[in-house]
Amino acid sequence: MLKKTSFWLFVCFSSSLLFFITGCTDVEPIQKKVDCQSPQHVCINLNSQHVQVSIDAEFIMVESMQTITFKSSIPMSKAQLIAVNMNMGTVPLYLNPIKGTEPSLDLYEYKAPLYLGMCAKEEMNWDLVITLSDGTVETIPVSSYWNRKVYESLSN
Repeated sequence: MLKKTSFWLFVCFSSSLLFFITGCTDVEPIQKKVDCQSPQHVCINLNSQHVQVSIDAEFIMVESMQTITFKSSIPMSKAQLIAVNMNMGTVPLYLNPIKGTEPSLDLYEYKAPLYLGMCAKEEMNWDLVITLSDGTVETIPVSSYWNRKVYESLSN
């Protein structure tokens, strides 16, 4: 009896260890940070009336860190992503003013880290809602994707 129990414990432990080490799906390479000022890199560039938005990736992939850069002619008070086609709530973006920005030139620059979680939908639609210090609210539609394969299949 002792030998059967030990064997099954060994099988269960080994299986659990193997599952833990290998994971449950193929891992896609993490997107590398890119310089959006460089012509050889593709970045997401979006515009509203007072704000230019740049995201340092070709597409927003969930569970991957991206950086959003905002350039505004009016100081920004907050920015957030609001889920449109799924129940993911609101994601606040923490605006960090970029040092060296000249307010006298009427240009305010901010950076914000962006990390979106996985959802049941392979394409997630968001509204990027930007509130300016004068009370103006601007909205820009944005999408995020599970991975490159989904992005390429849905963007063609």
